Amino acid sequence: MLNSTFITVCAAATLMLVSDVNARESWEKHGVENGIVVFTATEAGSNVPSVKAVAVVNAPTEEVWQYITESMQVDGLKMRRNLGSCGDGCDYVYVRMGNWMITDRHYVAKVKWTRELVDGYPKYVRVWNKTADKKPLGGNAIVVSSVRGSWTLEPIQNGKKTRITYINHLDLGGNVPPSIFSKGFVSNAYDIIKAIKKNA
Repeated sequence: MLNSTFITVCAAATLMLVSDVNARESWEKHGVENGIVVFTATEAGSNVPSVKAVAVVNAPTEEVWQYITESMQVDGLKMRRNLGSCGDGCDYVYVRMGNWMITDRHYVAKVKWTRELVDGYPKYVRVWNKTADKKPLGGNAIVVSSVRGSWTLEPIQNGKKTRITYINHLDLGGNVPPSIFSKGFVSNAYDIIKAIKKNA
């Protein structure tokens, strides 16, 4: 049951694809599983660590991007709504998530993205951060304490494969025990990349 909660809150955040916004932090290697290397870093002002996962996927960046943005299933996502543009390559996005084990959480994030060619092949980057520019929609839900992270999809081996760098920090706030959530948050990073490697 707890694992379902972790997947719910972590995977919902991955809908907002982003770049390495946590480069300033000192990453410590957590482990390696199925070619996925996971790191953690202390996050200032939070008891929940940031997580970074790095892996290579046997698919071009376009296919990985399409799977993440269009096909990846997210348990517990109740609503995702675009609230308008914040400039070129930038949107405000509202997300509401939860299940029976926790009170719903919600937030508004500023989502920025870029696409550029590297040796003729596309590299994709998306960055999200919780923002106070717009208020979450109405309803009984708790605003998360912190949301920020990244996806970076880099073409390698003449565009035949993709190096993924996934970074995420999600602090639910409220009365969810951070020590318990942190463990699931880290293990979920492996699961997210495994799903991409299997399905992209």
